Amino acid sequence: MKGGTGVAVIFISLIIGLGFAVYANSLAGEFIWDDLAFVRDNKFIRDWTNITNIFTKEPTWGLDVGGGKVRYNLYRPLQWVTFMADYSLWKLKPFGYHLTNTVLHILTALGVFWLIAILFGDRLLSLLTAAFFIVHPVHTEAVAYISGRADPLALLFLSMSFIFYIKYVNEEKPTFYIAAFISCILALLSRESSLILPALLLLYHFTFKKRVRPKVFLPFLGITAVFLIFRLLMTRVLLVGRSIPVGTLIERLPGAFVAIADYIRLLIIPLNLHMEYGNPVFSFCDPRVIVGIAVLILSLTYAFRRRKEKIMFFSVFWFYITLIPSLNIYPIGAYMAEHWLYLPSIGFFLFAGGLILSPPRPVRPVGSNRVRNKYIVIVISVPLVLFYSFLTIQQNNYWKGLIPFYERTLNYAPDSARLYSNLGVAYSDAARYEEALAVFEKALEIEPKLLEVHYNLGTVYFNMSRYEEAIDHFKKEIIVNPGYFKAYSNLGAVYIDLGRYEEAIEIFNKTLELESNRVEVYCNLGFAYYKLGRYEEAVASYKKALEIDPNYPKAYNDLGMVYHAAGRYREAIEAYKKAIRLNPDYAEIYFNLGIAYEAVGGRKEAISAYKSAIELKPDYAAVHNNLAIAYFHEGNFDSAIRHCDRAAGLGHKVSPEFLDALQPHR
Repeated sequence: MKGGTGVAVIFISLIIGLGFAVYANSLAGEFIWDDLAFVRDNKFIRDWTNITNIFTKEPTWGLDVGGGKVRYNLYRPLQWVTFMADYSLWKLKPFGYHLTNTVLHILTALGVFWLIAILFGDRLLSLLTAAFFIVHPVHTEAVAYISGRADPLALLFLSMSFIFYIKYVNEEKPTFYIAAFISCILALLSRESSLILPALLLLYHFTFKKRVRPKVFLPFLGITAVFLIFRLLMTRVLLVGRSIPVGTLIERLPGAFVAIADYIRLLIIPLNLHMEYGNPVFSFCDPRVIVGIAVLILSLTYAFRRRKEKIMFFSVFWFYITLIPSLNIYPIGAYMAEHWLYLPSIGFFLFAGGLILSPPRPVRPVGSNRVRNKYIVIVISVPLVLFYSFLTIQQNNYWKGLIPFYERTLNYAPDSARLYSNLGVAYSDAARYEEALAVFEKALEIEPKLLEVHYNLGTVYFNMSRYEEAIDHFKKEIIVNPGYFKAYSNLGAVYIDLGRYEEAIEIFNKTLELESNRVEVYCNLGFAYYKLGRYEEAVASYKKALEIDPNYPKAYNDLGMVYHAAGRYREAIEAYKKAIRLNPDYAEIYFNLGIAYEAVGGRKEAISAYKSAIELKPDYAAVHNNLAIAYFHEGNFDSAIRHCDRAAGLGHKVSPEFLDALQPHR
């Protein structure tokens, strides 16, 4: 291997520096697209006791998307474990998750550097390959997008497995073999693209003329086969109503050739990068298909003709072998996606590095077998790295906010109903309700039976207090998506706002038939019972909610309100105290606690509770009013007057009788 340890340290430092430099601005990004379901709204990554379920239950177990519990056609438990670790460190701060993605990308680039160095014994070639890899903007979809984490995670372990396998083949140390096998398992648990590893190992044996030893190679083939079978069993249940566009193989095949040409174009000139390429149907007569076929034939012919030049041969076949699973030959729902280039791109960057260091014969100096002119290397590679770095930094900006992200992506995919739907949700979350209504209607115009759109429309109308329209859309969602518990739950919430408590109870009970462990539904059911004066049933509902989540302060607060209404003041006080222990910054609970203390004659305790409420919420008019009355009964007239005036100044309607009683003390 050429170059000493000092050179290697410099090269590694350069790779790390490039990684942080080009992805530093991605750290300010928000949660985008699937991040909302996978991270922000995913309660299961918040509790390490769920780790067994992540490995043993269906993919994306328990996520609240689509028909209630999501089932995606994937199995990537190690990605979920990293989300759990991130949540432990950062809670729901996107910065930490983006930092993890950036670090994983850098570690993966270092793995690429090490792998190429071991394969070809050339650290300069390794540097060029890793540098192009780490700065290329096509990878922003796998790095700046938190949910794209499976790609760097899988490639990190795949490269480690490959490295240790090579070291074992050459040195036959058992520790290398064990490390290679464990890394292979971790790669498989990160992303299904790692199933291609045995084919890459065979490519290594063929390229470098290494004899394949069955007892060494077959365990890798065996574990991938076992994983494939296990994965098929785990992913047998797909998300209801979200079928993957399939078509016949003949219909899908032309798209594979278009993808090949487009992927190479994006790697050379990575402009207009975006999500959502969709699944269009191409004809074999399409010029893009013909170009793709020509590119495939010419590149494979070139590789075979230069098969004695290991870099050229290995790089071309790495690219195509790793691209095969992403060509939609086996239906995967789209004809291409930029993050699917994460693994294949190594072949392209290795090829580019090889060309820079050893250009074709017409441009070589006479008598030279290999160009090592530093000037030529710098003149070609440095501008490329700077160009790609600039584009990556620019591309990261598109991933920073939900609304700009969706609006930009729609420029490239104007017929994507789900993009309009997602943009509508973002508008709704930003209280831009009229814009949300417009894009939801556009989504329905494109795809009338798209799931969740009627639900989202209902939610917007609910937030706008347009209740009848909200009811209409929630009912429509239930028709097209009868298993979607959220539509039932929100319909019940509308009925509560309208005072139609009996109907709300009926709907909430239906919701619980679909999802029996929903804390918020039990709380809403309890509230409906409470408003009807059915206190025992209300208590039972809140207690059920607390069985599911003993750390839910709102349930304790609402339970206290029911106890108070039922005249069970001591139990109300205990419920409020538990709520405060869980959430000491909740002013309303202190207010309720003060009222309960007054009901049992504990005026001093009530005053203390009211004062705590005001510390948290100084403009809480009702608390100032109650505190004024409490001070009056304690004979502290100055304080009573001060808080009475404060309550009135905040717009609270103070009792005329209390004002009359207070007047002589002014």
